[in-house]
Amino acid sequence: MAVVTEKSLLLEGNKSFSEDESSLSFRGRYRYGSTPSSFLADHHKMAAGHRGFVDENGVDRHLGHSSQIDTSDYRRLTYNSAYVPPIRRTWRESFKRIVLNLYNLNFRRVSSLSNVVHTTKYTLITFLPKNLLEQFHRVANLYFLLIIILNFIPAIEAFGKEVSWVPLFCVLSVTAIKDAIEDIRRYRSDRKVNATLCEAYNRIEGQFTRRKWEELYVGDFVRLSCDEVIPADILILESSDPNNNCYIQTSNLDGETTLKLRQVPEDILESREPHAEFFPKQFSGELFYEQPNKTIYEFKGFIEKPDGSHIVLNRNHLLLRGCVLRNTDYVIGMIAYAGYETKSMLNNTGHRAKRSKLERAINAEVVSQFAILFVLCLIGAIMSSLWTGRHINRNIVYFPFTSSNANPSLEGFVRFWTFVIAFQVIIPVSLYITIEIVKICQVVFITWDLDMYHEETERGIQCKALNITEDLGQIEHVFTDKTGTLTENEMIFRCCTISGNNYPHGLEFGSGLIDTQLSLNTMLEGTDYPNHKSKLILDSQLKRELSHPKSSSSFLNDFFINMAVCNTVVVAQRTTSTGGKDGPPEIIYEAESSDEYALVEAARAYGYILLSRSPTLIRLQTPHQGILELDLLHVLEFSPDRKRMSVIVRLNTDGEDPQIVLYTKGADSVIYGLLDYSLSEETSEVTQDLLNKYGRLGLRTLCLTKRVISEDEYQAWAKSHQKAERDLNNRDTLLQESYSNIEKHLQLLGATGIEDRLQSGVPDTIQALREAGIIIWILTGDKKETAINIGYSSKLLEYDTEIVSVHAQSEEQCLSTLTAIYQDRCKGDARGFATESGSSSYMSHTVDMFRNQWFKLKNLSRSEPKGPPLSSSSSSSKAIVIDGDTLALALHDSSRKLFVSICKEFDTVICCRATPLQKAGVVQLYKESGVMTLAIGDGANDVSMIQQANVGIGIAGKEGMQAVLASDFNMARFSYLKKLLLVHGHWCYTRLANLILYFFYKNVMYSVLLFWFQIFNGFSGSVPIDGVNLQIYNLVYTSLPVMVAGTADQDVKATTLLSDSSLYNGGRCSRVYTRSKYWLIMLEAFYQSAVVFFIPYAALYGGAIGLVEFGFIINTIVVIVASLHLAIETLHWTWIHHFFLWGSCLVLFVFNYVYCAINSQQRFLDTYFIMQVISTFPSFWFLLILTPMVALLPRLVGKVLHQDLFPDTVMKARKDEKKKAKSMPIKEDSASGLFEAEISNHQVTPS
Repeated sequence: MAVVTEKSLLLEGNKSFSEDESSLSFRGRYRYGSTPSSFLADHHKMAAGHRGFVDENGVDRHLGHSSQIDTSDYRRLTYNSAYVPPIRRTWRESFKRIVLNLYNLNFRRVSSLSNVVHTTKYTLITFLPKNLLEQFHRVANLYFLLIIILNFIPAIEAFGKEVSWVPLFCVLSVTAIKDAIEDIRRYRSDRKVNATLCEAYNRIEGQFTRRKWEELYVGDFVRLSCDEVIPADILILESSDPNNNCYIQTSNLDGETTLKLRQVPEDILESREPHAEFFPKQFSGELFYEQPNKTIYEFKGFIEKPDGSHIVLNRNHLLLRGCVLRNTDYVIGMIAYAGYETKSMLNNTGHRAKRSKLERAINAEVVSQFAILFVLCLIGAIMSSLWTGRHINRNIVYFPFTSSNANPSLEGFVRFWTFVIAFQVIIPVSLYITIEIVKICQVVFITWDLDMYHEETERGIQCKALNITEDLGQIEHVFTDKTGTLTENEMIFRCCTISGNNYPHGLEFGSGLIDTQLSLNTMLEGTDYPNHKSKLILDSQLKRELSHPKSSSSFLNDFFINMAVCNTVVVAQRTTSTGGKDGPPEIIYEAESSDEYALVEAARAYGYILLSRSPTLIRLQTPHQGILELDLLHVLEFSPDRKRMSVIVRLNTDGEDPQIVLYTKGADSVIYGLLDYSLSEETSEVTQDLLNKYGRLGLRTLCLTKRVISEDEYQAWAKSHQKAERDLNNRDTLLQESYSNIEKHLQLLGATGIEDRLQSGVPDTIQALREAGIIIWILTGDKKETAINIGYSSKLLEYDTEIVSVHAQSEEQCLSTLTAIYQDRCKGDARGFATESGSSSYMSHTVDMFRNQWFKLKNLSRSEPKGPPLSSSSSSSKAIVIDGDTLALALHDSSRKLFVSICKEFDTVICCRATPLQKAGVVQLYKESGVMTLAIGDGANDVSMIQQANVGIGIAGKEGMQAVLASDFNMARFSYLKKLLLVHGHWCYTRLANLILYFFYKNVMYSVLLFWFQIFNGFSGSVPIDGVNLQIYNLVYTSLPVMVAGTADQDVKATTLLSDSSLYNGGRCSRVYTRSKYWLIMLEAFYQSAVVFFIPYAALYGGAIGLVEFGFIINTIVVIVASLHLAIETLHWTWIHHFFLWGSCLVLFVFNYVYCAINSQQRFLDTYFIMQVISTFPSFWFLLILTPMVALLPRLVGKVLHQDLFPDTVMKARKDEKKKAKSMPIKEDSASGLFEAEISNHQVTPS
């Protein structure tokens, strides 16, 4: 097992100790292994008032996590004398162990088993040190801490110590305040949850009493009422339901609203008298169950009864914390996992941390920034050393040294660190927090978008990974599931074949819909549920055959029994009211799978009505045999790897001996390998042909089989199966072997075809994504024919698409096939190769087959979907189809690189019959090759793929919420992917790319400005700009405008991005942020800094201007230049852009006027009233106009030439927008509030 704990010590009869004296010694925690031991000597006594024991040597031995004793009527005792590595643990040491019915022990509880939950990260005492420790994990923060320390060394001080800490303090403070607010919210939520009341059993009082959740412990017995939230992970021991069932709603845990059936473990109450009052003493034995884990849908364990027999436990016996009890008066259970060990808490990981592609590029550029800083400091140090050597014997009053003993080399070394302090602005201390804030704002705007809100489910798009928004604009490959992702996952029974006979079912839409009774009137006589209606149109031939009495002994009877009982459907009843009176009850089916629901409803339509289902009994209404009672012996559950499920039942029919029958349903690729062809020889070939036809119609297919098992064979299998269930170490492997031992020699009954309609907007979305240059893969578990049909209907495959189908049976065959395809692709003659290879057993060219047979399915359905028309034109696109077996071979080390190279030559790739691990393997393969991947799916079988991709998107569909829980983004429809990528992805990437480039530019420009001054001061390290202004340049003057631009700027409108998908190529190909653009803007920063320094220097040279005045002048000009540079790059102006951009310039003047006016202390006397003085100089205002013009002229000229002579697609799109705006008057948008452009786009007006 993945996580293991100690072994518990079983005490029997309390013979080894008395009430006032313990004979046990405990130590250790629940997470470690343990070794068996014997009782310790009597002199091991518990110290008075102590939580543990003191041994003969005075060693304090604390009560371990699993060794607490509470006031319930069971006791759990654990002895852990030494740590045992996991590999050396026995199977019993690998599981929790709870011992029931140990009395007269009153040891103290320990908090580690408590149900109290604290999700807060800090306390009042730990907040400051812990938060600072977390923040100083960032290299940038450590760098600026080093700068502060260096600035306190007198020999290398560059400016005032009083202000050197301001930037770092502001960054740390903002982050700390944000973290504190989040933690306070968590604290309030924890306090509310922990104070929730429930009923827990009190041994002293002998009854259930109200107790807070935080006062519960592992092993406590609790009683829950209907509609009550479950406080912990609880093992069910008793239910008010006559069948010992209960129903829970797991929407708080996984978002699913469908009720789930849970059951009391079989035979656990056999020793209880009927209707006896609950008393824990009635439950005896030892409970073994697995360690806490995140797997919500699995639970393994067993109860070892005093007689040595075992009761197997599984997920159906566990109620999870956070779920709600429904349709059940009460249940009683024992807490198995409490607090942090519960599955809901283990899955509460918060926002997942991922690094975006742009963030990885930033790290490389930060290294470049350090390189620039090092070069500037090194040049300064060398020049300082040379200058010192030339002037060492001169008597210069203002020179820092007064002795001729100065060492030029030492002086150069000291000045190097002075320059590190002076040029610190070159490293953007606030870049990361700015990006973090901008991304949060971007996520808010994405979630506000009403175009991605689904009214039917009342669900909008949700973001769980805040730091990868820009990756949405750089996706190269999309990997998508089919069922529930591209399709509605609303299954409609369309056709079936029974014993080789085809029975099509028509379905009419719109006002002409025919409502039919779910069963034939003659069949429903005598039942209590006659009024349920369905949209299913029954097949007339099948109705006639079923109406014949002999059908009860035919394939038809077994076929529909299989449809009705081979599932995990929950049966509920709802009372109907008519005229104020209660009518007959109506049966309601709750199914975890849409396929199962469609099959059960279809069976009901033909008179095979599933009336009730318990852990041991199924009641089934049949047309001719009345109500059948089937003993439910075993359920062999479905899994994506098995691709099938089975039930073993004992059929009790009047006048006949009971029969044990195995009913199995599953994919034809699996079922056909399990058939006994001596029983199915006549029907297997015909059925396979019909299955292929169903697949080409886009229908989901299942094969239905049966097998009669003798009593002796069943008993032998059941014995070995029970042994496999008890083996908790290798349970999964042994169960798979056990399933295979019984699921063989099957007799084919027939097959079904179920329609799963394509979601609205899917074809348009796929077409738009393909036009954007995104390669789309379909990874599905369906048949090849079904997958190809969906490809056509979704526009993933065009009418003239050339399809190459690949199938291999061995690794060598796979490698040779892929090699041949790759060589042929390089020659550019795929059609010729495929045709020539048509005779090969492992590869065929299938495009003509799908075209020619599209309309040849006669007598199959009255309303077949339209397929692609015939075409004789040459193929303009190419697609490859590969099945699951071949895909597994292609993912081997010998073929994986070749497989990637081949798939890159095709426009579309479809993988059918793929398993979850194969899906994840394909995504990982492309991710490792440097491709930006996005995976989207809706089911549990898509979780691995979603987690593996750069961006994982979960669809909140009808197959549960596992995909949503594992995703970075989740939404209701696949069609929302179009706007998410083409609009929001494009905007997020473009905005952040420009923000980062601008950040590097303005910081380098400011730092190099200080470097130019060193030429005129002997490279002494002094700076002309006041220390306060130098420190707040990044934090105040230039931070908010770029933040606004990064949040709300638009290079093109949303409507343009949606209509012209090619605009997405800028992000997909990473054209906005490139190394060449980075170095180009670095050159521009050097040029502008030179202009900002040398023009004022030349204009003011020889005048009555001092160093301080000159510093204020160039500081003002550099802020204006940086602001105007941002204004030139801003493409979409709103009032908020104007407010912050020009407001920052205004703040520059206001702050300096106030700062210079109040700065009258002796230390700052040199800046007193300086701003007021230089404002009276005409030359100041002249330079304020001239210098920015000269500095920004190259950028303006380059931008104009680029737009007019060499425009890219975005520039062309902007020109088209302007033309349309001139030809059509624009209505003033009624939306108001923050960021008009974004809000009007989302049709949201924030309050």
